[in-house]
Amino acid sequence: MKTDAVIFDLDGTLIDSMYIWESFELPFLQKRGIVPPADLRSKLRPMGLAQASEYLNQRFQIMQTTQQTMAEIADQVAEEYDFNVQLKPYAKQALERLARLGIPMCIVTASEREHVLSALNRLHAAEYFQFILTCTEEGMGKDNPEIFCRAAHRMGIIHYHKVLVLDDALYALKAAKQAGFSVGAVYDSSAQADKSEICGICDYYYHSLKELEVE
Repeated sequence: MKTDAVIFDLDGTLIDSMYIWESFELPFLQKRGIVPPADLRSKLRPMGLAQASEYLNQRFQIMQTTQQTMAEIADQVAEEYDFNVQLKPYAKQALERLARLGIPMCIVTASEREHVLSALNRLHAAEYFQFILTCTEEGMGKDNPEIFCRAAHRMGIIHYHKVLVLDDALYALKAAKQAGFSVGAVYDSSAQADKSEICGICDYYYHSLKELEVE
């Protein structure tokens, strides 16, 4: 396929880190004797840390600031980004191939900037990206098409169909598709339940980044 730029997701697409975010709220709530309701995970999934922290405070009437909740949760997950998470299979090879072709790349992520940079610097992958947009800094989740539009504009691109968005999450793929981007789903086990719907909306489906072929 031909593309002018690639917008990458981080967690579940470039790095194998979804295990961190599949249950980050549990220690926070259990510490307060709160049993998570059945719908909570689906509510939190599209949110960045700031949005999730505000939501948890409001929904469970936790008497502390959004910043305090963010800091508490960030402390729980920081060690994983600092020391443990790894690139997904063939991610480095895909980045090297795109770089050789001169295709600009950026990251749009729900993770916090310090976590992103900690992992990418440790994994020697940060240098491939022009910039990083985080949900917290942009004030919106990846269920909002605008965040992908901002990334394209920052790369100087106004024709969204010429940009490939790579993500593993249904809500993000839907948002990018809605905005007119080309969308490619990268398989992650955390999105297995949504696989059928993901395949129905995506232009491309990759079982791994080994299958990514661009020009």
